[in-house]
Amino acid sequence: MTSIKIVLDPARLNNPDLDIRYKLPEDIIRSFGDCSLIDDGYDYEDPGPLLAMYLRSDLELPKPSVERIIHLANCHDSLGEPLAPAMTIFVDAQLVFPSPTP
Repeated sequence: MTSIKIVLDPARLNNPDLDIRYKLPEDIIRSFGDCSLIDDGYDYEDPGPLLAMYLRSDLELPKPSVERIIHLANCHDSLGEPLAPAMTIFVDAQLVFPSPTP
């Protein structure tokens, strides 16, 4: 099983919109199309208000699938601006975006 957490800092967005908590996970899941990912909810984290969105797969996701999720999240434009400057992504509790520094 693979868990994915996408965290957005609304303070780093020009046009924050809470609808992203539904739209971003739905768009990522739809792009996979094979039911390998499911929406696992959202929550708020400290220091807040950080918005955490969760996806889950009952399968172990291969590296290309994880890279695809990162790409889809980075390119998502429903807010009319790039999400990357405001986003961190974790896979199985390990930071994958932005790339961890060695």
